[in-house]
Amino acid sequence: MDLGSIGSSYTQILETPCTKDEAPIFVTFAVSVDNSIWDRIKLKRRGRWSSDDGARALRILYSSLVRSHGCSVQLHVHSNIPPEIARNVYIRNGPRGYSTMGTQMNGIVFHEVNKTYWNNPYNDMKIVPHASKWLALSRAKLDTFEEYLIDGGPQPVWIDLDTVVFDRAAVNSTVPWVYGYQHGNKTRNHAYGDMFSLDTETLQEIRRLENELLNENKISLPKYDLQGYFSILLERQQKEASSYLHPVSPSSFNNSHAASLLHVVQEDSPNFAFGFDCSAGNHPKLQYLKDQVRRWNGEKGGLMCKNYRGEDTKVASMSFTAPTYKSFFLESNEDTAFDVIVDEGGRNALNEFFYNSSIAI
Repeated sequence: MDLGSIGSSYTQILETPCTKDEAPIFVTFAVSVDNSIWDRIKLKRRGRWSSDDGARALRILYSSLVRSHGCSVQLHVHSNIPPEIARNVYIRNGPRGYSTMGTQMNGIVFHEVNKTYWNNPYNDMKIVPHASKWLALSRAKLDTFEEYLIDGGPQPVWIDLDTVVFDRAAVNSTVPWVYGYQHGNKTRNHAYGDMFSLDTETLQEIRRLENELLNENKISLPKYDLQGYFSILLERQQKEASSYLHPVSPSSFNNSHAASLLHVVQEDSPNFAFGFDCSAGNHPKLQYLKDQVRRWNGEKGGLMCKNYRGEDTKVASMSFTAPTYKSFFLESNEDTAFDVIVDEGGRNALNEFFYNSSIAI
């Protein structure tokens, strides 16, 4: 079989819908500046997304999910514009209508964000002095995510638009989980909201925590909304029993209790790097990442980086700040992609992963 037929065959595989056993449902926001009802000047000052940025980022995100799972995943995109307009804005004719591997982006479903979800404490400076529209939107992830739990389907996964998945190990847990800074060893404000998966019980526990903090002292709400709530829950679990931050065996707890525990995903999968791990414990700026990303043991499309312990670790996923993401992905085109990466093997692995559909990852 020639390489052309191999590529064609693998492309068909990547366009085949995933079964529920192959991949969970993913949920994200795509909110752009130029279509926003918010104050555009403030949003641009914060360095957020234009619709063109969002379209490119959505293509990269979806491509990474399809590539890492080997099938067409279902990604639900909640935007601040009506679904039919969002599809035109974010999935355009030509290259934008296809993944980076050249496959059709059939698994993307658009929804309009429920604007009532923005009416939360992080949108009210009388309640939270550091309130902002972006924090309010971030807090609205919880309500949006809950829609998919109410529907009674398998446990979905939230993923931010500027997060990229390289290995299905990033989402293979069936328990409620979050990403933790330094593998959750420092939990205060060191859990992140870029990618997570909750069950109904854990989600309700977060709501109870928020109400508790509001009733106790309005100013005591954490600075960074959901990730702050995650961190507080982890701290409480750590105080109750240190083993809560480690894999839970059936002999340790009854099933109902075990199911409600919030896990740090790195503790369950210590041989992978997740989220901000590749910045080696530093703020995820390009100056740290560009020297870190390399090819994993000669594997096609496989990446590694040094974690905060200085250990070479295979990359399951990477999260970014908006400015770093733009430097990493959006300030280049396919011909010059990933030139910011110092290591040639790392650049080649990234190009194989995203652009070479004749290679099965």
